[in-house]
Amino acid sequence: MSGGAMDYVYGRIYDLSYQENDPIIKKLLIDLSEYLHAEEWWLSGDTCKETYMEERKKFKDKWIKLDSKVNIDEFISEELERVKKELYEALDVKWYDEDGEEHDYA
Repeated sequence: MSGGAMDYVYGRIYDLSYQENDPIIKKLLIDLSEYLHAEEWWLSGDTCKETYMEERKKFKDKWIKLDSKVNIDEFISEELERVKKELYEALDVKWYDEDGEEHDYA
């Protein structure tokens, strides 16, 4: 069996879809499992990045509609801050948040 990088979560989500009564949520779960299957195979080295990216685009185009309600700049800033904190923690050094508060992972 291929995959394994994400502990075959796509299979559990697919199985869960059979218990769902709402047809829209059922389809969402099936499509999510297909996307996660592609991601797991890519992370496991079983398929190429292009195949994964195609499946990701297909899922996002269908289920995630970016509109004026989504603040892209705010999302990017939050994600950059999260990654920055993870890097400081990994490097075991102090860092300062937006309020100037010092944090120490040592």
